[in-house]
Amino acid sequence: MNFRELIKINPVRFCLFVIITVLTPITLIGNTALVQLETTIVLSRNLRNFIIISAISLVVAALGYVFIYISQYLITYQAQDLNNSVRDKIVKHYFYDGKKHQVSEMQNRLTNDLQMVNENYVGAIFNLLYGSVMIVSIIIYLIMLNWILLLTICLIVAITLVLPKLIEKPLQKANQLISDSNQVYLDTLNDWLAGLEQLRQFAAGAKLFSVSKLASKKLEDANVKQTTYTKLLNAITGIASAIFGLIIFLLSGFLVKNGLLEISALLIVGNFRFYLNQAINQISNARGQ
Repeated sequence: MNFRELIKINPVRFCLFVIITVLTPITLIGNTALVQLETTIVLSRNLRNFIIISAISLVVAALGYVFIYISQYLITYQAQDLNNSVRDKIVKHYFYDGKKHQVSEMQNRLTNDLQMVNENYVGAIFNLLYGSVMIVSIIIYLIMLNWILLLTICLIVAITLVLPKLIEKPLQKANQLISDSNQVYLDTLNDWLAGLEQLRQFAAGAKLFSVSKLASKKLEDANVKQTTYTKLLNAITGIASAIFGLIIFLLSGFLVKNGLLEISALLIVGNFRFYLNQAINQISNARGQ
């Protein structure tokens, strides 16, 4: 399973997914621009224009969140179709190649491995695309506000893209360990359950539970290890995002104080901080996964 196969399973639907995903952060940043305009109108005490812009802002915000759910639905639908295609090819391969295969190996590939691909690869495509467009949208908006903010954002993005490298290889090993442990677990169950009648005959049920418990413990430890690395990646990127967001907020306040930025822009920095934190986390985690 690879990115090209994901596109080929239904190119039209995938293109629609890309378009809606790209439009989502653009819509949210556009709504932020409307909030800034609302602030300017409030300062000018123009009630009529304030009501109009507020109504437009509400519609744009709602549209942005609708886009998010539609794009996630499309990529999930795309992934399920690809899963069906991959399962069909795997089953036909096992059936026609004339070789003997372990049941546990086939079960592992058809269930656990596909599930990991969906969670750590297909699911990350939305986050990577969404986060990238969000950062580009923020950069374009900041060009119109102040070049100092733009340079700060570019530096933050550059640092952020390096962070997943700290945990990338251990996370890959942890994912592989889950796959291997799951196959061993299934293989152990198949071997022992095949002789269930003999176990019952010799009252050796305790041995069955002991062996299965040991195999399941290894699988459990592998999942715990993967979760640990994933949470560590989230913690690193989360702390970095919070620090970077605070830097942007303080810098914006400094620029407003020195007349280099409008006060209405200061009021939307919180939006930029939230969206920037979200985009950085999504890109870092998606690349790491």
